[in-house]
Amino acid sequence: MKKYGSILGLVILFLVYGCAIFQKEKEVRPMKLMQITDLHYLSKSLYTDDVIFRELLKSNDGKLIERDEEILDKVIEECLIQKPDAFLLSGDITFNGERVSLLEVKDELQRIVDEGIPVLVIPGNHDIDYAYARSYIGKKLEKVATISQEEFREEMSAFGYSKAISVDQNSLSYLYAIDDTNLILCLDANVPGEEGYITKGTLGWMEEELKRAKADGKQVVVMSHQNVLRQNENIYYGYVIHNEEEVKRILKKYGVKLVLSGHSHIQHASREDELVDICSESVVLAPLSYTVVDINENREFQYKKVKLGIYEEEANKRFDECLSKGLVEGINTLEVEESQKERIKEFALMVNRAIFADDQEALVSLRKSESYPLWKKYAKNLRYYSYLERAVNEAKMP
Repeated sequence: MKKYGSILGLVILFLVYGCAIFQKEKEVRPMKLMQITDLHYLSKSLYTDDVIFRELLKSNDGKLIERDEEILDKVIEECLIQKPDAFLLSGDITFNGERVSLLEVKDELQRIVDEGIPVLVIPGNHDIDYAYARSYIGKKLEKVATISQEEFREEMSAFGYSKAISVDQNSLSYLYAIDDTNLILCLDANVPGEEGYITKGTLGWMEEELKRAKADGKQVVVMSHQNVLRQNENIYYGYVIHNEEEVKRILKKYGVKLVLSGHSHIQHASREDELVDICSESVVLAPLSYTVVDINENREFQYKKVKLGIYEEEANKRFDECLSKGLVEGINTLEVEESQKERIKEFALMVNRAIFADDQEALVSLRKSESYPLWKKYAKNLRYYSYLERAVNEAKMP
């Protein structure tokens, strides 16, 4: 259990079920949100099970690309069971910005809207005018149609934009009212030419909307693709909004307490002062999960990670293979017995899984394991040693 001091109480972040206590403010209507992120959907019309596609599977970070359709279908099924006040999809909707992929996701998301549940989307860094949109047919790699900012807003208009109470003219950011007390600020940092930044114009728009919301006593939850707070001190550049200090200053100034983000492909929550950023892992990366956030009338929130319960073994295997590629060559050069090499490799894989799942208990347990001294003695020159060792060394019991 992670504990953080605050003026009025404690913020406790659990591995699977966390909560944060807000400063006492005007009551709001209870709200339930369901979030997925980094779907990286690739239309089945764009690939065949052949050489090029198989190479793609080996070179990505462990995503179950070929299971996108089934995973999305299961997510929608879960959403209709959860019945949230809004379903959030925080960017990287497509694999690499393929227009046909976005249109297929659009058709599927409409099923949620048809059941009376609002769907809110924002683009990720892979979605707008992305240079690597390709098809993988047989042995051929070919460019395919992408989607512009204007086309994204038009095609995804039913998912936040058409009913937004305010739309930014400088980006694909907008403000959506869940009810008369709760607002979702959907923040876009993926403007072509200024990728990763919240532009000056958007900062001005955001501040005006937050100022108005605070004056009206309304609660604002932020959804962004990139993180607002750093989720991993080893790896954060390119994952956190580049002008993070400006963004944090404005959010804190107007009392925003909660950000829901993605992009880093890990499950983790970070806190700075009263601001908490819950980063959800990619829904197509092991262990295939989504996030549910419940906020009560006192602005206290709790969140939990929920596994989809499908393709778990396949997802874990793909995830491990990704790290193994960078480890095996180095481990094979170690002057130790084969059994010790296997123990070092398994230790590293288990640490990596725990990092991405934010499983502090598992990391502490690994630090106490018989394999840890072996790891520290022989693995110091391995490619991922510093990254994995820091996580183990700094782990704290939840």
